[in-house]
Amino acid sequence: MMKKTTIKPGTIFAKRSEMSACGLHRPPMAGIWGNTIDGCIGVVMSGGYDDDVDEGDSVVYTGQGPPEAGNQSFESSQNAALRLSCSRGTPIRVSRGYNLKSKWAPATG
Repeated sequence: MMKKTTIKPGTIFAKRSEMSACGLHRPPMAGIWGNTIDGCIGVVMSGGYDDDVDEGDSVVYTGQGPPEAGNQSFESSQNAALRLSCSRGTPIRVSRGYNLKSKWAPATG
Protein backbone atom coordinates (compact mmCIF):
# COMPACT_ATOMS: atom_id res chain seq x y z
CA MET A 1 0.00 0.00 0.00
CA MET A 2 1.22 3.49 -0.79
CA LYS A 3 2.05 5.69 2.19
CA LYS A 4 -0.16 8.74 2.54
CA THR A 5 1.35 11.94 3.88
CA THR A 6 -0.48 14.45 6.06
CA ILE A 7 0.12 18.02 4.94
CA LYS A 8 -1.93 20.95 6.19
CA PRO A 9 -4.45 22.13 3.54
CA GLY A 10 -3.34 25.38 1.95
CA THR A 11 0.38 24.58 2.18
CA ILE A 12 2.22 26.24 -0.71
CA PHE A 13 5.11 24.47 -2.43
CA ALA A 14 7.44 26.43 -4.69
CA LYS A 15 8.09 23.44 -6.96
CA ARG A 16 6.61 20.04 -7.77
CA SER A 17 9.89 18.48 -6.63
CA GLU A 18 9.11 19.69 -3.07
CA MET A 19 5.74 17.93 -3.18
CA SER A 20 7.47 14.76 -4.34
CA ALA A 21 10.24 14.93 -1.72
CA CYS A 22 7.82 15.22 1.22
CA GLY A 23 5.54 12.48 -0.12
CA LEU A 24 2.54 14.67 -0.90
CA HIS A 25 2.55 13.77 -4.61
CA ARG A 26 5.41 11.39 -5.43
CA PRO A 27 5.41 11.49 -9.26
CA PRO A 28 7.49 14.55 -10.17
CA MET A 29 5.61 15.13 -13.45
CA ALA A 30 2.49 12.94 -13.60
CA GLY A 31 -0.85 14.51 -12.73
CA ILE A 32 -2.24 11.39 -11.06
CA TRP A 33 -0.61 9.48 -8.21
CA GLY A 34 -2.06 6.03 -7.73
CA ASN A 35 -2.26 2.45 -8.86
CA THR A 36 -4.91 -0.08 -9.82
CA ILE A 37 -4.85 -1.80 -6.40
CA ASP A 38 -4.95 1.11 -3.95
CA GLY A 39 -6.65 3.64 -6.20
CA CYS A 40 -5.72 7.30 -6.52
CA ILE A 41 -4.06 9.21 -3.68
CA GLY A 42 -4.06 12.57 -5.41
CA VAL A 43 -4.17 14.65 -8.56
CA VAL A 44 -2.43 17.86 -9.56
CA MET A 45 -4.44 20.44 -11.46
CA SER A 46 -1.98 22.75 -13.18
CA GLY A 47 -3.95 24.28 -16.02
CA GLY A 48 -2.69 21.93 -18.73
CA TYR A 49 -6.13 20.76 -19.85
CA ASP A 50 -8.84 23.16 -21.03
CA ASP A 51 -11.60 20.71 -20.01
CA ASP A 52 -10.59 20.63 -16.32
CA VAL A 53 -13.04 22.47 -14.08
CA ASP A 54 -12.33 23.48 -10.48
CA GLU A 55 -15.36 24.29 -8.35
CA GLY A 56 -13.58 24.19 -5.00
CA ASP A 57 -14.97 21.07 -3.35
CA SER A 58 -15.64 19.30 -6.66
CA VAL A 59 -13.62 19.11 -9.85
CA VAL A 60 -13.83 17.76 -13.37
CA TYR A 61 -10.45 16.20 -14.06
CA THR A 62 -9.65 15.25 -17.66
CA GLY A 63 -7.21 12.49 -16.74
CA GLN A 64 -3.63 11.81 -17.67
CA GLY A 65 -2.47 11.69 -21.26
CA PRO A 66 -1.79 13.98 -24.20
CA PRO A 67 -4.06 17.07 -24.00
CA GLU A 68 -4.89 16.75 -27.69
CA ALA A 69 -6.29 13.24 -27.14
CA GLY A 70 -9.68 14.46 -25.90
CA ASN A 71 -11.32 11.91 -23.61
CA GLN A 72 -8.62 9.96 -21.81
CA SER A 73 -8.46 6.17 -21.87
CA PHE A 74 -8.84 4.09 -18.70
CA GLU A 75 -6.18 1.73 -20.08
CA SER A 76 -3.58 3.98 -18.45
CA SER A 77 -2.92 2.67 -14.94
CA GLN A 78 -3.12 6.21 -13.52
CA ASN A 79 -6.50 6.90 -15.11
CA ALA A 80 -7.69 3.46 -13.95
CA ALA A 81 -6.55 4.34 -10.41
CA LEU A 82 -8.61 7.53 -10.54
CA ARG A 83 -11.68 5.63 -11.75
CA LEU A 84 -11.22 3.03 -8.98
CA SER A 85 -11.17 5.67 -6.24
CA CYS A 86 -14.22 7.39 -7.72
CA SER A 87 -16.13 4.10 -7.85
CA ARG A 88 -15.15 3.33 -4.23
CA GLY A 89 -16.06 6.84 -3.08
CA THR A 90 -12.65 7.34 -1.49
CA PRO A 91 -11.27 10.87 -1.10
CA ILE A 92 -8.72 12.11 -3.62
CA ARG A 93 -6.30 14.88 -2.66
CA VAL A 94 -6.31 17.80 -5.10
CA SER A 95 -3.23 20.00 -5.46
CA ARG A 96 -3.52 23.15 -7.53
CA GLY A 97 -0.85 24.93 -9.53
CA TYR A 98 -0.70 28.68 -10.07
CA ASN A 99 -1.43 28.29 -13.81
CA LEU A 100 -4.86 26.80 -13.10
CA LYS A 101 -7.67 29.17 -14.02
CA SER A 102 -9.51 28.95 -10.72
CA LYS A 103 -10.20 31.20 -7.77
CA TRP A 104 -8.88 28.37 -5.57
CA ALA A 105 -5.48 28.25 -7.32
CA PRO A 106 -2.52 29.78 -5.50
CA ALA A 107 -0.84 32.94 -6.80
CA THR A 108 2.51 31.09 -6.83
CA GLY A 109 3.72 27.53 -6.51
